[in-house]
Amino acid sequence: MRSQNFFFILVLLTINFSNQFNIASFVSINDFQNDPYAKSLVETIQMSMNQANGGRIESIQSLLEDLLMKLINDQKKADADWAKEKARLDNRITSLNDEIARLQAEIARLNKEKQDYEGKRDVSRKNIAQYTVQKTQDQTQLHDLVVRRQRDRTVYEASVKEHAAIIGAIEQVIAALARLRGSVSGIGKPTHVQAIANETRDAAWKAGVKKSFVEIVGDEEEANAFVELATEADQAALEKLIALLNDIERNTKKSLSDDESAEAASVASFNKLKATLEADINSLETLLKRQQANLDHYLKRINELTVTINIRTSLLHSRQLELKNTIQERQTKLNQYNADTAHRTQEKGTIQRLQRIVRERIATMSKFLRSNVNHK
Repeated sequence: MRSQNFFFILVLLTINFSNQFNIASFVSINDFQNDPYAKSLVETIQMSMNQANGGRIESIQSLLEDLLMKLINDQKKADADWAKEKARLDNRITSLNDEIARLQAEIARLNKEKQDYEGKRDVSRKNIAQYTVQKTQDQTQLHDLVVRRQRDRTVYEASVKEHAAIIGAIEQVIAALARLRGSVSGIGKPTHVQAIANETRDAAWKAGVKKSFVEIVGDEEEANAFVELATEADQAALEKLIALLNDIERNTKKSLSDDESAEAASVASFNKLKATLEADINSLETLLKRQQANLDHYLKRINELTVTINIRTSLLHSRQLELKNTIQERQTKLNQYNADTAHRTQEKGTIQRLQRIVRERIATMSKFLRSNVNHK
């Protein structure tokens, strides 16, 4: 029993002595020619072993365990951080897509509204041009109408004066001629009429002829009729002249009456057409004011829509750029997360390999020491 205990204590001492060797006693850098991280890790562990621990195998194993646990914890934290960050980025991308869709719909609606107002603006401008031309034409017609009315009025007034002058002159002539009815040789000679030589002769002739004619025809009445016919031929011409002048006066008055009727018809037509043109001009002025007010409203609204569309378009581009950057950010962070995960996986594999090598080397050394103790 004492011999067995001695050998057991010797093995422990041997193992304890072996534990004082550094990691290079168990692991060769050549074991990880194709693993830069493993070589770096071996070198780091070898350099960072706390001399206070004497480079004990337990310290190396504990360090490897700590490194492995740290990698596992780092991966858990990275998984949680990535899940949180991914959720944030996914939510932001979804929000940006929704906002972009709303902005695109709003911009489309605003453009449609702008196009509608631009159509109304064009129609309003066309109406204003048409109404302006029509108003100008009406004003020209009204001006021409007033000029014609003034000209017709001037002509009518001149005609009235002319007719009045003619009628007055005719009346004066007729009045004067009327005073000549009856002559020296005629019956009822006016007292103001003075006998002229012919009339004195006729009167003498009348007295002599009548007596002779009575003697010839034996009838005094026929003699008187013959004498009157012979001696008063100038009275017949006077009556014809007076009758002619009366006809002229009647015709002149009729012409004046016709002119008055024409003037009245012209005034009535003028007033009617003038009222129509003025009403049309007033209506056009009202339409022009309404169309101008509409045009001002359309232009104002078009400007407002243009500014709003520009602002929304700028915001859309900003959101599209932000979406692109967010997607890129998510992809970059995903790539980094995957790269970090792959790196940690590689590091875990390396650490686990080191742990396995250390365990295998310890087991081999323990077996060797036991074998040597038993042999002694």
